[in-house]
Amino acid sequence: MTKIKDANTKIAKVRAHLLSGRSLTQLEALGLYGAFRLAARVHELKAEGMKIDTLMKEDPNGNPYAEYRLRSAKVR
Repeated sequence: MTKIKDANTKIAKVRAHLLSGRSLTQLEALGLYGAFRLAARVHELKAEGMKIDTLMKEDPNGNPYAEYRLRSAKVR
């Protein structure tokens, strides 16, 4: 079975979001795209070869969450 890269799928929307240079959190993915399983979508995108960095952050109450962004091509 071949996966279709349809522009209306959640993974395609997450891919396009990251390719636009913006970061994405689970809360944003849920609100923008109805994507409940962002970590799973990121895992699939990494398996396709996308270089995605994960930055762990904390909300004001100290609860951890992940922020995903496409790895920059710039040399640091």
